[in-house]
This record gives sequence, C-alpha cells and structure tokens, in this order.
Amino acid sequence: MQTKLPLFLLIAISSTLSLPWQSAGNDHFTKPGIAFDYPADWKVTDQSADRGDSILLASFGKTQSITVLTESIPLKGSCDLDNGSATIRSSWLETTKAKIQAAKETPGKPITTRLGDGEIEGTQISGRINSQPITAEIYSVRRSLILIGLIYVHLENDHSSEPAWDVLRRTLVISPAPLMVRGVATNPQASVSEAGGDSGSGADGERIPGSVNGKVVHLVQPQYPTVARRAHASGTVGVQVLIDEAGDVIAAHAISGHPLLQAAGVAAARASKFSPTKLCGEAVRVAGVIQYNFVDQ
Repeated sequence: MQTKLPLFLLIAISSTLSLPWQSAGNDHFTKPGIAFDYPADWKVTDQSADRGDSILLASFGKTQSITVLTESIPLKGSCDLDNGSATIRSSWLETTKAKIQAAKETPGKPITTRLGDGEIEGTQISGRINSQPITAEIYSVRRSLILIGLIYVHLENDHSSEPAWDVLRRTLVISPAPLMVRGVATNPQASVSEAGGDSGSGADGERIPGSVNGKVVHLVQPQYPTVARRAHASGTVGVQVLIDEAGDVIAAHAISGHPLLQAAGVAAARASKFSPTKLCGEAVRVAGVIQYNFVDQ
C-alpha cells in the first residue's frame, strides 16, 4: 500500500473575530493564535492587518490602553532574525512615540516585566496626551519566527490600570500559526521538502530561505476495517494533520475519502511520527494532508 504525504506552503494569517464581553468580572478574548483574560469594564478592539495581529484594550473614558501585537519577522532573503526583530521593534517604538507626542529623540529607559512564567525586556518612554503626562512601556519577545509585543500606555504615576495589565500578562497565550509546506513522503524514511526547491514565499510574497527538512520517522499504515472490506469500500482518504515543533502529530481529522475508511486513516495519522521541521534553524509547527490509498483486493 503506497502512502503519499503532500504538505502546502503558506504562512496562515489569523482572521478577525468580533468580541462578546460582559459587565462584571473578567472576560475572555480568543481568536486563532491569541487568547487572554481582561476586565469586563475594558473594551477590546481587533485592529489586525495582513502583517500581523494588533489587539487594543482600552479603559472606558480613560487614557490607559494595552496593545497585544504579533508580527512575522521579515527575513529579506536571509535568516537574520535579530535584524528582522529589531526592525519591528523600531516600528513599534516610533508609532508609540507619535501616539503619546514624545520627541523622536527621546531616549528610552530599559525595563523588564513578567509574562507568564518568565521575564521580557522592554523600553519605557514619556510623553503627553491632552496635556497630561503619559508613560508608555513597549515590550517584545521572539517566539520562533514571530515577534510578540505588548504596549502599555497609562497616566504617569497612575496605577489604576495595573489590575488589567496584570491579568493580561498572567493569562496571555500566543500560538503561532502553523507553517504550511508542500512535499511528498513515499516511505517511512522519505524526506519531506518543499516542491520546486528549498525556498518558498511567505505571506507577504518575500522569499523564505532554508529548507523545510522534516522527515518521516514512523509513518503508520492504516488497518483496513473489516466492515469496509465487506462493503468493498476503497479509494484515497485525506487526513489533515498538525505536527508540532517536536514532530508529533497533535491533531488529525479526515477531509476526504469513503466514510468507512476515514477513522482508520485518522488513527494511523495520529500514531505517526516526524522529525522536527526547521526554518532558519527554528523548529516550527507544520500542517498538511496525509493521503492513504485503500485498495480492495
């Protein structure tokens, strides 16, 4: 029985969702790749664009705001993640300076804050909004090929927005969208690589350097269900899979094929194992389709 594994090249972009929220306690925001809690008396606005996510939390009738940002690091034909990250950080800093009317030459003060179980670094700047003294804190941390940013704007020496800032940092979960790659695996040791060479295009059309070099470690062959054989069910079953940074299949569901064969295909896909797929030296999640061909003999 021959098994083929095509994987498709495309960096997924999260869609914009509307947000329900209540009048008391903490509410929960979620969209593909981002989730966090926030006070119900704050308003959440999704301002995301093609280049990444931008979620604004604002306190009703007040100046305080928190922005959650994610952006794919521009590789510009190389794997210089440091320079790519610096470009994004500079853009976030200049945008924030303009928002709080800070002078462009205003030096930033290095600061740190807790995010989840660790610390992240940032820059603090001062400015004014409507003649009121304002403090802005801009933090960032890289996760694989994504830069995550938090921008916290509040009145100088005003700590009334600290509860909102604290609950967001404690509950924030960001899961980068899987990289979709294309390739073919014809046996348990076949290489999985991009179709047409070792580089492709990102979401914004730029070339992505390096090769998608995950390999099939153990591709489980599905059992032919007795009920399907008796019914002479045959053909190809397509199983959509999500493979994590360690090469484990963490999600699988059938997208095509005879209904009597789909469960067997899903079970085989879930039990399969791959080596980590890396891009620019970073392990990434990948998604694709395993195709199982059932032949009635």
